[in-house]
Amino acid sequence: MLKFINKLFSPVAQYGGLPKSVYILFIARIINRMGGFVHMFLTLFLSSKLGMNEAEIGFYMLLLGIGGMCGPMVGGWLADHLGRKKVYIAAQGLAALLLIPCGFMGTSIYIVWVLIAFNFLGSMVRPVSSAMLTDLTPPERRKDAFSLLYLGINFGVAIGPMLAGFLFKDYLQWIFWGDALTTLIALALITYYIPETKPTEDALKASKAQGTGERAEEGSFMEVLIKRPLLLAFAGIGFFGAFVYAQHSFTIPLQLESLFRDEAATSFGYLMSFNAIVVLLFTSIVMRITRHIKPIYNMLIAYLFYLFGFGILTFADQYSQLSIVNNLDSSSEILQHVLQLGLFYISFFIWTMGEILATTNSGVYIANHSPISHRGRFNAIINIIMGAGFTIGPAITGLVLMSIDFTQFWLIIGAISGVTAFLAYLLGRYEESEKTTTELQYESSSK
Repeated sequence: MLKFINKLFSPVAQYGGLPKSVYILFIARIINRMGGFVHMFLTLFLSSKLGMNEAEIGFYMLLLGIGGMCGPMVGGWLADHLGRKKVYIAAQGLAALLLIPCGFMGTSIYIVWVLIAFNFLGSMVRPVSSAMLTDLTPPERRKDAFSLLYLGINFGVAIGPMLAGFLFKDYLQWIFWGDALTTLIALALITYYIPETKPTEDALKASKAQGTGERAEEGSFMEVLIKRPLLLAFAGIGFFGAFVYAQHSFTIPLQLESLFRDEAATSFGYLMSFNAIVVLLFTSIVMRITRHIKPIYNMLIAYLFYLFGFGILTFADQYSQLSIVNNLDSSSEILQHVLQLGLFYISFFIWTMGEILATTNSGVYIANHSPISHRGRFNAIINIIMGAGFTIGPAITGLVLMSIDFTQFWLIIGAISGVTAFLAYLLGRYEESEKTTTELQYESSSK
């Protein structure tokens, strides 16, 4: 039993033996996310420094979002044709250089247009990075590799906001220069230590003889995509999963505001910090427990965590009215805070388990079902489809909440989570039957 516990809590045992380049990507990801100051404080910059109202901020955020959706498609296409490393260096390098003049521009409106170009270039890197990681790792180690980089993101995000909050108040120019500096440092690591990972012609030819989802394909992107109905179905299921997940940053703050008024922002901040702590402490544990479960079934489990994690908030309004929560002595502020947000902390812990599984296994599933010849483009389009659920979630939720209360809404979210989990189960069963058929075909053709 003691040996099992030691293995469970040993990240070295889980992440050991990966290619050296994966560890370089991990370090680069920490540095890059630690310095991601601009994205963290963009809304506050537009409002408090440039004096924009809500409508103006919404307009510019829409432009930033459009750039963020177009960038991945361009980056994915270029990565498949020119090479991963070349596109990564060019896009990240130009993005970092764009931030340097922003530090000298004070509060000029032109900063916004520079940031739109910066966001476009920065988003180009996302599918490139995923394709690079896929190229570097064998299928049996991809869960470990994707979870390691997920940890790197959270290490960086855990440190970055504290630094950005200090700089934003008195050293605004270093919001831009600091972001540029960390980006360039991370880029230097990629430049000197990561080889070009784009598959060679020999690797493409060899993959065609394999009966796996990664075999190279001929034809246009759309023709190849249509040949991957499992991946399209996965993206459609992921759309609804992302819609549910989006509620943590939209509906929960609104519910906290309705319950705690002026304390809502502080309470949400505590909860999000708790989310980051849970991710850092439990990612390696969750990955070790589920490492032998297929990615699609891990996604199913993730959606079940969403069902219970978000569904439990159906009782949040009733819980907040309990006498034990509201009649504590004023000297017990910490205890009162914990009791008032107790149900929310439980909710955050449960759905964060789902977040860990969904984030790490979605990348693995996409990697295992994307043809080696189209990895960059497939990473881009599938993540755009799934990300659309997160993007439109708040807009739809806002309309729905005008007609029903939070209790009813969380019941709907629970139902969507349950249906999404069931669809993931059906996809898993269909995938197994499809794999069996394919293997039999290959056996027959080889005789």
